[in-house]
Amino acid sequence: MGVPHLTERKTALHQRDAINLATAWVSYRAARLGIRALILKGPIASRQRLRAEKLSTDVDILVEPGQMKRLIDELQVAGWQERFSPAIPWLIELHSITLIHANWPVDIDAHHYWPGFLGDRRAVFDDLWNARSSHQIAGVTIFAPDRVSNCLVLALHALRRPAAEGRLDEIPTLVDAAKREGITVHELTFRARALGATQTARPFLQRFGAEIPAEMSPSDDLRLWNLNANSRGHTRAWLLAVARAPWQRKPALLFRAALPRPTELRGLHPELEAGWLGLIRGWARRIANGFREIPGAFSEVSRFATINRTRGRKR
Repeated sequence: MGVPHLTERKTALHQRDAINLATAWVSYRAARLGIRALILKGPIASRQRLRAEKLSTDVDILVEPGQMKRLIDELQVAGWQERFSPAIPWLIELHSITLIHANWPVDIDAHHYWPGFLGDRRAVFDDLWNARSSHQIAGVTIFAPDRVSNCLVLALHALRRPAAEGRLDEIPTLVDAAKREGITVHELTFRARALGATQTARPFLQRFGAEIPAEMSPSDDLRLWNLNANSRGHTRAWLLAVARAPWQRKPALLFRAALPRPTELRGLHPELEAGWLGLIRGWARRIANGFREIPGAFSEVSRFATINRTRGRKR
């Protein structure tokens, strides 16, 4: 079955219609290439009654490992282009590529993994795919995680950077919605174990009623997740990059952390006003925020680096 073709002609699409059409279209294009892909969050979460209906600004699609480039190439042929992403350090690996189109009021976020699922990425995707649900949107069959898995997807989205994004208030609402839908503690903990999310989703699972003890010797991935959750900006990521860099590269990294290039600064803060005044204010705000974060960030990053060195010596 075909879908409306995304032409170069500008159209006045309502955002809700645009989300539905883009969801159907990107799913159709992936299937045509033989690429397995799952739609995350968005209108599917509302259909699964895990959250109230809301206007989404992007389509989140999880692409099977090893197939991201093929899908991106396909989307670029149709006029979608990668949004600028500054080359800066991240505590957890950058998980998605955002694509924008001049004629469309929504973005497409193509994910090669979902942060918080710490299991082997191919095994995680296969697990999600094998338990997938199917839905009809704009006349096209699209696939998404089942209700229990999507519950964990939403929980991890809220828990990834609560210090910066203030999403923790979504957790009690999600717990209530999941319980109304008859999701049990056993189902959630079983899926969390299978996907490697018992620790990353621990605050959500505990609120749901699960008994999840903290790991005595957390993995590097989990400790990076926790560092990221406490981050309001990129201070911890920069400090860790400096700690890991050879001595001769440390001064340059510190300089870039405080005063990123104009294109990087505007990529991180698109709200800055045009011209040099906007850049100067952005740099000044960045330095002030960095100084406020450095004491706590330095302590956490130092502890992380010390544990890593200790583990390295024991190997």
